[in-house]
Amino acid sequence: MTNQTNKKYRIRNWPEYNKALVNRGSLTIWFSNESLERWNAEPSLSRGRPRVYSDEAILCALMIKAVYKLPFRALRGFMLSMIGLLGLCLRVPCYSRICRRAAELGQEIKRFGNKKITDIVFDSSGLKVYGEGEWKVKKHGKSKRRTWRKIHLAVCPDSHDIVMSYLGENNEADCAVVPKMAKHLPRSVKRSYGDGAYDTEDVRAEFHALGIESKFLQKEELFCTIP
Repeated sequence: MTNQTNKKYRIRNWPEYNKALVNRGSLTIWFSNESLERWNAEPSLSRGRPRVYSDEAILCALMIKAVYKLPFRALRGFMLSMIGLLGLCLRVPCYSRICRRAAELGQEIKRFGNKKITDIVFDSSGLKVYGEGEWKVKKHGKSKRRTWRKIHLAVCPDSHDIVMSYLGENNEADCAVVPKMAKHLPRSVKRSYGDGAYDTEDVRAEFHALGIESKFLQKEELFCTIP
């Protein structure tokens, strides 16, 4: 058998190869017409000061922040320069506003996929909290300050994507959390699945009001709904 590790490949198309290397550093940024139309927040009938920027505008800023690894203040300067170079008539939110609104988008970010979500599976799991209490346990033994939190997830059984999450206290029942999450589900959801911990009259009434069919299964049957 011949050794293929020392085999050399000669590059013959140098012009195309050099052009490909140069294009790696090219930068193209644009705003779609849909994003421009939805940049400003829609008028609200609720009491209080109306919002200026939509969730899509805040999410756009957060995506730029994540891609270029910018702090919030530098993010505002980057967006001002970018929008000015593109000649767009868009207002840029303040860095403090972006930071505050970012905390509210965790449960309302819309999916980018074209396929609509029709089924949702609810489940929860415990999270151990590490900190000073955990150090005391390792150093001195048991401690009353040891605690844990509970995370509730809404998962699409087809794509296995986490559509929504909610971090609650350890004494919050599953059936008490679901109505809080159900209000923010995509409108395309038609069926929901959960185990017996969610099977209460309040949960059934909430799903019925939203036009969602609710099914409650055993733990083993629930896992079978996720391929």
